[in-house]
Amino acid sequence: TGLSDERIRKLIKFYGSAGRSKPLRHRGRSPTLSPLKSSNLDTRQQAHLLGGIFVASGLMDRSTRSLSRSQGLSFGKEFFQAYLWFIKIEGAPSISFEHALVLWQQISQQTDVTLKRCPRCQALQVARLYKSTKSYCDHCVVLQTPNKLNG
Repeated sequence: TGLSDERIRKLIKFYGSAGRSKPLRHRGRSPTLSPLKSSNLDTRQQAHLLGGIFVASGLMDRSTRSLSRSQGLSFGKEFFQAYLWFIKIEGAPSISFEHALVLWQQISQQTDVTLKRCPRCQALQVARLYKSTKSYCDHCVVLQTPNKLNG
């Protein structure tokens, strides 16, 4: 975004206090791991939701372009708006603003994760980029698990 960590914290504090729910903010050093690496199913589901919000809000369209200083500020505003939509939909998310930004960076740069469709149900999901097997969404994996136990 071109904004410093301190500036992001101040923006979250200022704009987040106007809403009913206070945005979740990560404490300590800025995160570097994607929320998708979590073993928590809720967190992974929230990562998929965030991926969909990124696409719907047009944030993924700009991901391939390098951001100039003036574009960085408008991107930051749009990203913050997308995160507020995420809070409205999710309620009390376990993914902080900074983790959401890490997720967006990893999707847009396709370093470790990417947006894919589930081969079974066609749901949009955030999936590992270099996974050798078919990557089904978490819902389809849960639906297939009883079949594996019975047969």
